[in-house]
Amino acid sequence: VNKQMKNTFQIFVLVFFCTIVCNTNLNAQRDKINFEHITVEQGLPQSDVFAIVQDREGFLWVATGNGLGRYDGYTFKVFRNNPTDTSSLSGNNIGAIYEDKSGILWVGTLGGLNKFNKSIEKFTRYHHDPDDSTTLSNNLIHSICEDSSGDLWIGTSGGLNKLNKKTGKFTRYQHNPNDNLSLNNNIVWSVYEDYLGVLWIGTDGGLNKFNENNKSFTRFQHNPDDPASLSDNRILTIYEDHSNFLWIGTDGGLNKFDKETKRFTVYRHDPNDSFSLSNNLINSVYEDHSGILWVGTKGGLNKFNKKEKKFIYFRHNPSDPTSLSGDDVFSIFEDSSGVLWVSCRDGGLNKIDKEKAEFNKYQHDPTNSSSLDDNDVRAIYADHYGIIWIGTPGVLNKFDEEQNKFTRYQLAAFNQATTRNLILAILEDNGGTLWIGGDKIGLNEFNREKEKFTAYFFDNPHNPSSSTVYTILTIFQDDYGILWIGTARSGLVKFDKLKGKFTRDFYNSNDSVSLGLKKIAIESIYEDRDGTLWFGTYLHGLIKYDIEKGIWTEYRHNPTDLKSLSYDWVTSIYEDESTGVLWVGTHGGGINKFDREKKVFTHYRLANGLPDDNVNDILQDDKGNLWISTDKGLSKFNPKNETFRNYNVSDGLPGDEFNTGASFKRNNGKMYFGGVNGFIAFHPDSIKDNPHIPPVVITDFLLFNKSVPIGGIDSVNNRTILKKSIIDTKEIELTYEDYIFSFEFAALDFHSPEKNKYAYMMEGFDKDWTCTDSKKRFATYTNLDPGEY
Repeated sequence: VNKQMKNTFQIFVLVFFCTIVCNTNLNAQRDKINFEHITVEQGLPQSDVFAIVQDREGFLWVATGNGLGRYDGYTFKVFRNNPTDTSSLSGNNIGAIYEDKSGILWVGTLGGLNKFNKSIEKFTRYHHDPDDSTTLSNNLIHSICEDSSGDLWIGTSGGLNKLNKKTGKFTRYQHNPNDNLSLNNNIVWSVYEDYLGVLWIGTDGGLNKFNENNKSFTRFQHNPDDPASLSDNRILTIYEDHSNFLWIGTDGGLNKFDKETKRFTVYRHDPNDSFSLSNNLINSVYEDHSGILWVGTKGGLNKFNKKEKKFIYFRHNPSDPTSLSGDDVFSIFEDSSGVLWVSCRDGGLNKIDKEKAEFNKYQHDPTNSSSLDDNDVRAIYADHYGIIWIGTPGVLNKFDEEQNKFTRYQLAAFNQATTRNLILAILEDNGGTLWIGGDKIGLNEFNREKEKFTAYFFDNPHNPSSSTVYTILTIFQDDYGILWIGTARSGLVKFDKLKGKFTRDFYNSNDSVSLGLKKIAIESIYEDRDGTLWFGTYLHGLIKYDIEKGIWTEYRHNPTDLKSLSYDWVTSIYEDESTGVLWVGTHGGGINKFDREKKVFTHYRLANGLPDDNVNDILQDDKGNLWISTDKGLSKFNPKNETFRNYNVSDGLPGDEFNTGASFKRNNGKMYFGGVNGFIAFHPDSIKDNPHIPPVVITDFLLFNKSVPIGGIDSVNNRTILKKSIIDTKEIELTYEDYIFSFEFAALDFHSPEKNKYAYMMEGFDKDWTCTDSKKRFATYTNLDPGEY
């Protein structure tokens, strides 16, 4: 349209989830919660967080001592007082926030009440006027509540206020020392409407029930002669649980109030009872969707078991970065996806993802002699007794999983001065004997009754000092009971258990593949359903051995053949239990699906969704999914739809780097994977995809990489581009001069927002979806032709 064009833009954004959920045994894990911390480093306005709420759009709003923060899972947009702008926040120290039924956000500060219009991002202020009795009674706001009639109730340091939102007028309810039916104290900390529509008010003088008919108050106060009375008169919080009991938090303990009997059950801290309340000053109470009651105190966070009437508390531990960030807990809130948020004075925000895949982690604890000996786990095996055996540098660890106790057995080392005597392989043979191999330790037979090792060496079994002590990488027993030993520098050998000697009687001097096995490193050994042996080697590919025919076949990577093995360093081999497909893991080429009839390999690598091309181990769960350990996390692969679900430290792993050969699957389906930071244990059925479908919103609109302000006037064209927030804007009109513009977007899901993936499209311009990740949550367009988009 000559030099001016009118463009109507509409962006569609999809989100795909890589977060996961897990059902965990709370009793087994009751003394440990991993708290994720959101601090000023992530944009939080201040470390003192006093209140949290989620609005109808899905944003999290955080009240701090230095402004109001809107959080989308990635960044905070901060609103503060501007002395020159009367439409800004009235004060930066915020004590309460509340979203009413119409979606309006109300913000209580130490400088009055604020009504926030999110669409235009402007505040309307309500102040105390000593000359006007229809104004707020006091500017110090502690609590906000909307009743079933739509009226707003505000607790202040100068009494209780009822706001008629239509007229903007306040009705004051204050303490009258000459009236026993008046509010019992003017310092109002908490206001709460129960499911029957009854208003409850907590003050510095006790609990008050508001009688709407005669505008009077019924008082409940502490009586030292009555153990069923309120524990303390300073009421800091009121909460109604799903059973309609009121929970009253005071400066002197927690109270459960039965509204029918009008009696209180009191819970206090008892220094002689480790299952009592951690502290008597109660700031907050919240019941999550699973029925767990959480109590925030000045002495940490408490989880209350209502049936057993026991508290388990969590406190700050300076030596544990995953502990609660502070002990003075102010607010507790569960968002729409089930993430629990806990705020602390001086500690910012704490996130508890109760549905996150909390893999059972086992690591070395220097203060506990019954813990894992070392975090470098190179071998894992479960024997027929159900005992788990873990190999660490020079130590065999016996793990009693039920007792959560490790017993350590030290192995003798040879040539230890040159290298660590790592345990790299563990196997129980069909006679129940445990065999251990590794670096500089030879092959060891472990007598479990005497708790002693018998070592076997390659060339001089009676004189270890003159023997060559090879590095054993893997031990395997075939269907005939023969032990096959894969070494790092001596190739493949067999072990005669009766004679206690090593042999190479399988070599064929006329077979080049067979002869080559004398010098190469054997990383893995596997026997398929037909009795064929497969050997994974270091830089010599995959080798097949037909025992009955005595035929050796080698499969190598061919750069000119896309259907050859992807890489010659083969670390793991696994046969699909239902289809018979052979899966081959490589260190450098991802995983391969091998069609043995056509003799072709299909590759799955980093580009296909695998977290890393360095694959260490492959296991298969009972549903046919492959679990693949890599140098950059654990991956679940669905062979039917060829999709990956990747897990890393943010999902609860102790570390992202796993070790080759350190995996095992028990008969009950439970899996174990070891790495450089300990090992994990989990059942695949307990790990589920995150079912929450969150809202996806456009959070910002930029011209030439600068955010466009709401209501801002373009001095050149005398126009306003954004009359409302981009979230509420349906149409944008641009000129030919606005030739570089961007949209920023976010999925309001707080489980693991950094793992969300997105796709966007602008109709009329984009022919297909553009995929991106959480680090690039924006769409930029340049030099569009005139038209509608």
